[in-house]
Amino acid sequence: MFGHEWKITQEFPYYFLDYREISDGVRRWDHRIVSGDGEWSGNLYGFWLKTWPLLAQSVRRPFDVDDEMRRMDDTPLHLALREALANTLIHADYYMRGNTVIVNGADSVSFTNPGGLRMPPDVALAGGLSDSRNPTLLKMFALISVVERAGSGFDAMRSGCEWAHLPCPELTESFDPDRTRLVFRLESVAKRTSHMARIQTVLKPDSINTAQSGKAREHEVILAYLHNARTITRAQVEQLTGMNTAQAKYMLKQLVLDGTVIQEGRGRATHYVLR
Repeated sequence: MFGHEWKITQEFPYYFLDYREISDGVRRWDHRIVSGDGEWSGNLYGFWLKTWPLLAQSVRRPFDVDDEMRRMDDTPLHLALREALANTLIHADYYMRGNTVIVNGADSVSFTNPGGLRMPPDVALAGGLSDSRNPTLLKMFALISVVERAGSGFDAMRSGCEWAHLPCPELTESFDPDRTRLVFRLESVAKRTSHMARIQTVLKPDSINTAQSGKAREHEVILAYLHNARTITRAQVEQLTGMNTAQAKYMLKQLVLDGTVIQEGRGRATHYVLR
């Protein structure tokens, strides 16, 4: 976790960490970080510090606020990728031949490590169970608040993909040598995070028929957002339209009454989806 690569490989001869950024299929990689280049410690903690910010930056942060109007910089998809990176480092079998490789591609992110799964893939994907190959590493990552020791990693990954309207991560294992691979398909992330630009087009005066009322214009903005994000909260309505809390509540109530949207959840968890 905190040693130097030259010392680590005395105990784990096949230990090798590899992070690659690939923007197209022409070059092998655009940027690469490896544990054995001698320019840094080469340990797991140093690899985490170097690679996580790069992974986080690869996923856009749409302007979003919580119910208390605070900017949400850490989206559920960021949490999913953070769990995946931590799980890759924690559950690798460093005695086995093969590298721990993270590939940050144009439309996917893959995490591959030596060693097979310690439970069937469907059980692992269901979440709720934890069987760490390296419990001390798990404890160390938990102490720096990266993971929880509750078997909830795949739950977070699945929830993050559902939030971003992406397919669930693909978990596979191969044998001889044993390897585990987890892939996030991010093809539609750009579509989801660019919907704000389309909504701003709706907000431009020259794109609105002058005969439309302000109410109809706000109605159109809300529906444009829902068609892309699938769900909306009162706070988001206020942010998008500039309405105050009372006006946003009234607008959403009218949309519920006329059957356009359905209200789900209660209290701070209240949100609205298209019927």
